[in-house]
Amino acid sequence: MNKIMKKVSMLCITSLLFSSISAPVMADTYIENSNLYAMTQDAMYVPLKISQQIAQYYLDTVYQEEQIEKNDIYTVTNEYNSVYNVDNQLIGYLFRILNNSNEEIGYIITGNNNEVPTVFEACLGDVFTKHLEEAEKLYYISPLNIAIKTDGELISIQNNKPIDLSNINSMVRRGKQNNKEEKKNEWDTLLSVLNNQSVTTSAQLTLNNTRAAHTIYSVYNEPDFVNISDRYYGGNQSWYTSPYKTGNSCGPVAAANLMAYFAKEYPSYADVYPYSDILDSYFHKANFLKHMNKMYDYLNPTIIGVASISQFRSGLNKYIYDLTGGSISYKDFRVSTYSTLVNGTIGGLKQKAPVALLVLDIENGGSGNLEGSQGDSFAMHWITITKYFKDGNTSSEQIAFSSWGLRYSVPLYDFWYMYDIEGGIYYYY
Repeated sequence: MNKIMKKVSMLCITSLLFSSISAPVMADTYIENSNLYAMTQDAMYVPLKISQQIAQYYLDTVYQEEQIEKNDIYTVTNEYNSVYNVDNQLIGYLFRILNNSNEEIGYIITGNNNEVPTVFEACLGDVFTKHLEEAEKLYYISPLNIAIKTDGELISIQNNKPIDLSNINSMVRRGKQNNKEEKKNEWDTLLSVLNNQSVTTSAQLTLNNTRAAHTIYSVYNEPDFVNISDRYYGGNQSWYTSPYKTGNSCGPVAAANLMAYFAKEYPSYADVYPYSDILDSYFHKANFLKHMNKMYDYLNPTIIGVASISQFRSGLNKYIYDLTGGSISYKDFRVSTYSTLVNGTIGGLKQKAPVALLVLDIENGGSGNLEGSQGDSFAMHWITITKYFKDGNTSSEQIAFSSWGLRYSVPLYDFWYMYDIEGGIYYYY
């Protein structure tokens, strides 16, 4: 990181900041009310180099702790893919993430103007970018919902299914389209931080200094949470052999993650993952799939999945009792405001407990479509939160979580602002 950003003032942000660079606009895919990242004529753009430096700053802060622990350094490459909204307006860039061995380990998407997020999302793992041509255009529909255009049709990179833009409103809470003033304040704060202080890189910081500079709560060994086959970050519902199960099984996968983690970290509860690989350095995919299938039987999803906290809790508590003859302490919470989401998440992670969170499809206040049926990743979906991070410089809050066997990081406020979240549950020792 010190190769790319030893001192952020070298960015000359005072002279570059928001320039009058125009973003290309081509109205060949306009769908009324489906663009969550539509921009006004007042949008102010930053050069590509600033977007790249924002990406590096994110790596230097959000992933700083693990780089120190692993004696590694994460950097963004000069290679990038342009990212567009559904109206073909350029809204940002996707950069690859490399480790100290020059291996591609993930991607990060940053914005290019002050009406969109500074960082849309980051992902570490065996991601789609390894097979992506540098010139390929990407379309950002919503968090974790990225598409490429093939034969004039937007195809989800998550499940290779066509995305029905007319269904986008059903994924996003009505009346909660991006708040432009909120975004402008976010950009002003970050650019001020980058312009007015030196940024000490992970290579120069001690772990204690890092934890003092930022607020961090996480599960034990978060970067390797439920490490499956030394490749996956938690389970993946696409591993089910039944097409029916692949569409409604995110709840059982989240429950499987929670129990595998509990068994690994607390040997007295090893029975909740009754397979021999509990003693190995990582879980084996074949055994973990057995674990997922057993959890599926207990949670008993309907065609739309595990649609409530109570259904999740009831099924998982029965599983725990049948395997141990006892119970494990738990707490669930409902999300009515942003603060209830933050407090519920932190409450679990302070106990070193991963948090299973239920994100709803909100067109009808429930889950009107089978998960993933329209190419969207979050039409009612369970994720497993493993980390909370609050930047000591900007006060921005991030979460890391497991979904589809990958490790994602997103701005927590943007995530809450975009989706209707039912609530969460965690089991603790």
